[in-house]
Parts: sequence; structure tokens; C-alpha cells
Amino acid sequence: MQTILIVENEKAVIQQVQESLSHAGYAVLFAFDGFSGLQMATERKPDFIIIDAMIPEMSGYDLCKTIKNAEATKSIPVVVLTDNHRMEDAFLFLGVYGVLNKPFLPEELERLVKKKLFTAQVLEDQKTKILIYGMEETLKSCEKLLNEDGHWTGFFCEDCNWLLQKASKFSPDVIFMDLQSKPIAADELVRQLRDLPAFKNTPILTYYVSEPGTRESHSMQTQMIGIRYIKALTIDAGASEYLGAFNPATFLNLVNIYRKDLL
Repeated sequence: MQTILIVENEKAVIQQVQESLSHAGYAVLFAFDGFSGLQMATERKPDFIIIDAMIPEMSGYDLCKTIKNAEATKSIPVVVLTDNHRMEDAFLFLGVYGVLNKPFLPEELERLVKKKLFTAQVLEDQKTKILIYGMEETLKSCEKLLNEDGHWTGFFCEDCNWLLQKASKFSPDVIFMDLQSKPIAADELVRQLRDLPAFKNTPILTYYVSEPGTRESHSMQTQMIGIRYIKALTIDAGASEYLGAFNPATFLNLVNIYRKDLL
């Protein structure tokens, strides 16, 4: 169920909006001032936010500006409710999805919300889902690159014990996994994934991360011997392709050939 956050302190408006959006099938959250609204937007990451321009503690304008400047919330569509027509351009300049002048009809707001969320869902369904398993730094780097690219929906897993559960829950189109898995070996993880009917034909791409200090020739040779051995085991277990050392500069080029819209 999609979630909508309403930041509003007028009881009549709250009741009006809640009845309309709840009836339309959305889960509705409330905050009654700007600071609470910002906290809820950051923690709950709703699918849509409705903000009254005249709220206490933090103005609607400042709240919109903060939401649209924060990495975690900037992509959430925002609609502003205002009775000051002169503020409309200022809000639109911040990047809000729309401005509704008060008083407004509940049906008006509902149509606006439905249109945006339906379009967003269609665009999301067109994206390729990728599950990435690895160390924290790798996951952060991949998440940033995928968000910038815009063609992927990324799911991330740092714990190999949760990999199968995440795969089953999100049904990724592609799995990108670190060969240096512990305590469960990478080839065993690949084998377990292939044993699940949903992942019989899912591309499983493997990589490794260079260890600190591997510039020394002996250390590098030792790591590469282990990597080549694990690579062979994972290919035998059913991995689709080995992509070598993880490199943020080449990551998207390597995985983009598996995008749904390019197949």
C-alpha cells in the first residue's frame, strides 16, 4: 500500500484529506508542524507528501526546500496547499510536483496524487531490479551509481545469511555478488539460488574487491589464486558471468547489458 504524508495543522483540512485519500486506498500519515513533518519524511520515506504552506515550527516553504535538497527525500513528490497565490511560483521553483490553492476540492487533490503515483509506478515497473551483495563500501558506491543512472531499482545485502531472503522477497532481474563471501562460500550461495525455481535463469554476476595492500606482488598473487579458485567454483555452481575486480568507473557499463529495456 502506498503511503502519503500530510503536514497540516488545520483539523478540518486533515479530516477532509484523510477521508478522501483513505477511501482511495492509501495509507495516510500525519504531522502537525514542520519539524515533525521533516522527521517523518526522513524516517518513513512516504510515496507522496502534502504540505500546507502555513504550518508552525518550520514554514511550508522551508520544509519543502529541506525535503528537496536532502538526498534521502528529494525524489518524493510534494504538493503544497496554500491560500497565497503569490507563493505558487516560489514553490514550483523548489521542484514541488504541484500547488493547490485553498479552498480546494478533495477530488482535485486525489486526482493529482493518483496521476503522479500511477506514473511513478509505471516508470518503476520498467526499471530493472538488481540485488547487490557485498561489503558496505561497495553497496554505497553501487547505490549512488544506480540512482544517478535512473534505469535500475537496487536492493542491497551485506549479510550472506539474508541473501536468499532478500532475493525471494524482491525477485531481482539480476544478482551481483561478491566472490569473497563469508561464512557461507560464494559457490554455495549460487547453488542455493539456482535451487530456487524463480532464479533458475536469473543472471548471477560475480566480482571481487581488491584487498588493501595487494599492490605488493606477493599479496596480489595470493589473492588472485584464491579468486580464480572461487570463480571456477561459482561458474560450476551456476554463476552466469565473472566481472573481475569491482570498479565504480566500469560498473554500469558491465551491468547495463542486462537491463530489461535493452534486451
